[in-house]
Amino acid sequence: MPPSGRHPRASGSRSGRLPALAPSPEATILEELRAVVGRVPASVSAEFVDRILAADQVFVVGRGRTGLIAGAFAMRLMHLGLHVFIEGEITTPRIGPRDLLVACSGSGAARTVQQMAAIARRERAAIVAVSYAEDPPIAREADVVVRIPTPNLRAAGAARRSAQPLGSLFEQALLVYFDGLVLRLMERLRVDPDDMAGRHTNLE
Repeated sequence: MPPSGRHPRASGSRSGRLPALAPSPEATILEELRAVVGRVPASVSAEFVDRILAADQVFVVGRGRTGLIAGAFAMRLMHLGLHVFIEGEITTPRIGPRDLLVACSGSGAARTVQQMAAIARRERAAIVAVSYAEDPPIAREADVVVRIPTPNLRAAGAARRSAQPLGSLFEQALLVYFDGLVLRLMERLRVDPDDMAGRHTNLE
């Protein structure tokens, strides 16, 4: 660093002005999200909400980062006063005919998620499948299929059409979509944020 303590100017600018900055990574993420969110048909979202409200118990399942987003959705359903369980927790009860499974898988091909959907179908529970794929394997068991319309995140090279790695775009869009569902449910249930705050854990 020069004795003055100042950083040297960028070598690409002789006029003393810094070159224009490229869009930030955060701006890139937001641009990609804008191209995806809000494109799930309203009729599909309405049926999803109806299935949640009709269920005695809601079970959510996902793996990896998708599973974390599914868990965040389950937390909000609990705040809404619904009976909800995250598959894999040791306190999760058995699923039955009056219940709903929300099965989340970006590719729709996660083997364990498919297995859970098959069990739910055997037990005559309702199933909502959430995926970015056009024809995901988990859709075969589902009553409602929600497609989050991201590009094919398993494609390679230019065909992938996302600057982000792996399933990041799907996971971000899934969080926004689920939070939108929470707002719809708040309206249907006539629940406000204060009601939800009253159900937030106090063991922290």
